[in-house]
Amino acid sequence: MERKRSARKNSSAELSAPAAIIKNSFIGAGIATVMSVVLLFAATVIAYANADPDSVTGMLGLSAVYLASMAAGFCAVKINKQSALICGALSGAIFALLFFAVSLFFDASFSSGYPFIARLGMRAAMIFMSVLGAFAGLHRSSGKRRKKR
Repeated sequence: MERKRSARKNSSAELSAPAAIIKNSFIGAGIATVMSVVLLFAATVIAYANADPDSVTGMLGLSAVYLASMAAGFCAVKINKQSALICGALSGAIFALLFFAVSLFFDASFSSGYPFIARLGMRAAMIFMSVLGAFAGLHRSSGKRRKKR
């Protein structure tokens, strides 16, 4: 059992710090992609349960994307266990680029009705939410107070 633990530690230690951050950011963005599909499906179900689905579609869609973006940073920093700002920004940028690439195949993207500056702000908000998720995922102390001697 002890050998397996040390083998795992050595295999993850073989990667240099920048390579590990990039790898973990891609993993976080992949997890966020799966999560965004699930959240967008849930948003669709909620919207169609509403009497007027068009009134809540935009809000639910953006909420699902931003929550998934937050999950990208959270997962990346949980795997990496450090560098919250870099992991969060990189995984958020990868996730935003993925959404941009997918939007090229459709006539209208999720932000096509907004001016160019607002669309840039929405993409920047995806990166910002990912960084927030990364800081939320940092290892914190267990909350137990130390005994005073």
